[in-house]
Amino acid sequence: MLGYIIAILCVVALVLRPIYHSFKPGIRELPGPWLAKYTDLLRVYWSWKGDPWVTYRRLQKQYGNAVRVAPNVVLLSEQGQFDKILGFKEDFAKSDAMKVWTPIQNGKPVGSLASTQDRKLHANLRRPVASTFSMSTAITFEAGIDDTINYFLTRLDEEFMRGSNVGRSCDIDNWVQYFAFDVVGEFTLSSRIGFLEHGHDVDGMLHDLNKEFAYRGWAQNMPILDQLLKKNPIYVYLKSPTNKFILKARSLITQRLAQEKKTGRPDFMDRFLEAQKQHPEVVTNEVLGGYVATTFFAGSDTTAICARAILYYTLRTPGVLAKIRRELDESGTTYPVPFKIAQNLPYLDATIREAMRMHFIGSILLERVVPASGYTLPNGTKLSPGTVIGMTPWTLNFDEQIWGPDPDSFVPERWLQGDEEGKEAFEKRLAVMKHNDFSFSYGPRVCLGRHIAALEIWKLAPTMLGLLDVSLTPPPAPPLFLGRVWFENLG
Repeated sequence: MLGYIIAILCVVALVLRPIYHSFKPGIRELPGPWLAKYTDLLRVYWSWKGDPWVTYRRLQKQYGNAVRVAPNVVLLSEQGQFDKILGFKEDFAKSDAMKVWTPIQNGKPVGSLASTQDRKLHANLRRPVASTFSMSTAITFEAGIDDTINYFLTRLDEEFMRGSNVGRSCDIDNWVQYFAFDVVGEFTLSSRIGFLEHGHDVDGMLHDLNKEFAYRGWAQNMPILDQLLKKNPIYVYLKSPTNKFILKARSLITQRLAQEKKTGRPDFMDRFLEAQKQHPEVVTNEVLGGYVATTFFAGSDTTAICARAILYYTLRTPGVLAKIRRELDESGTTYPVPFKIAQNLPYLDATIREAMRMHFIGSILLERVVPASGYTLPNGTKLSPGTVIGMTPWTLNFDEQIWGPDPDSFVPERWLQGDEEGKEAFEKRLAVMKHNDFSFSYGPRVCLGRHIAALEIWKLAPTMLGLLDVSLTPPPAPPLFLGRVWFENLG
């Protein structure tokens, strides 16, 4: 009975809330698609078809840097606003979109680092493991990452470079993802998941994960739909976990907790368990599981998407690969490339940063709620408390005022000092670009796994480009973006 009552209330809210917001002061003054004034379904459709970032860029060009994209949501693309809204000074909480990403355990929502809306609660969850996700800790996993990179190269050799397999095309996009998930399993639970070993999506785990991301990607644009569907009490009560990736992760966690460590290398789980001992009132078993999930998602899909983008743009842009290889040769590096060498190779660094600029990992908006004090946009529009501001690097990353001429083209040299450019002018220009680089978000909700992701990316990319004789097949073409909705992939 309770489920039916909730469903009816949701339907009523579905009708009345958009009407209320359509006449809300501030946002009603902003331009945008006519239908966006009255329903969130338009945004649901943009995400459902798999390329919302295309629409957001088009809307910015059509209407300007402040566009109404839903009854209570503003798409903001203004330089200087991202860091202000996402930063430490303003009290902008995450929007209700995060409720769609909140995990349910034993019939109840469980706060996680990624989905928690309240800043204080997020800080409480983050504090026990902050040092675990630091760069100094990430570096301690380098040997384990090297082992998995070597195994990755061995498997590529076995599958594509021996005997009758010589010359066979490699679906490198999938293999990079296999590596990314296996390496995270290695340094998180001291156990690879098995994708590299088998060379395919084992038991459809990645398929299930992609399907779940796709659902949440469009549902988060209208959270009330999630309340009617997967958060409905009846559904929650009757539904048992069937996502194969989640079931596998739980199995690995159980095995890891039960076994004696056979290696001297500490893994993330060691540190999570220590955090639980030190902060038992915060780090419950449910929260500990959330830490593991955060590590997997921050260090796997992110790494895979970035690596694909780096490979794609490097291989399709004449001269880039040769410059990277020359830089690697002159460095005298060993392989896998040590992080301390990789981070000091200017052209490699420029290539990675440019690829990440061209292909931001997320296609959804970074949403924040206007606080009780309200907020005034650069154009003078005063937004009422409760209005949602949505931002995406997909609009900011192609602003000529930030990135210089031809921002739609892949040009690693934009990150380097020009032949006739003075040092002071270059440093000023570089500072502007880095200040507007939100690849891992910004402020108190910056991606907690950014250091481990950077470690993987800055090691994997130069190792592959330096050792493997690779080319795109068929010949280079304009980028094909496949709709994963949450994380956008290059195909």
